[in-house]
Amino acid sequence: MSALKYLSVITGLALLIGCSQKKNNGIVNLSGLKPGKHLYRAMFQKDSAALTLNIATGGRVTGDLTIRFTKGGDTVEINKGDITGEFRGDTLFADYNFTSGKYKTIYSNPIALLHKGDTLIMGSGRMMTYLGRTYFDPATPINFKKSKFRFIPMDEKR
Repeated sequence: MSALKYLSVITGLALLIGCSQKKNNGIVNLSGLKPGKHLYRAMFQKDSAALTLNIATGGRVTGDLTIRFTKGGDTVEINKGDITGEFRGDTLFADYNFTSGKYKTIYSNPIALLHKGDTLIMGSGRMMTYLGRTYFDPATPINFKKSKFRFIPMDEKR
């Protein structure tokens, strides 16, 4: 019977300590970015991209991403869609749901954006698909060094 009393006391203490832990008041590491609307642009050779991020106080990120692929001066394809994700440390991990060109099919790919200084660097990595969901291969690091797009902040007036 005394073992049952000790177990009850330990369980009660664990619950008391767990419930009294201080919360972070909804403050999440956003890698130095403040909640609100952020506009970015990027260029790679003749291709361009526009990114709008809406960062909530709780760390949830939504926004829009448009990528224009150009060949010989003519825009040949436009990927346009929305992103939803969150920061983990200094990297935004998000799902990019988009349409490509004149097709109405909606595609979904993961994206990773490393926040470095005032720049967001789009990473590339090995992708895997499981049960219709595409994600980064956890066994392969995401490469930010050979990035096509380095997003720089823009004024909201532009």
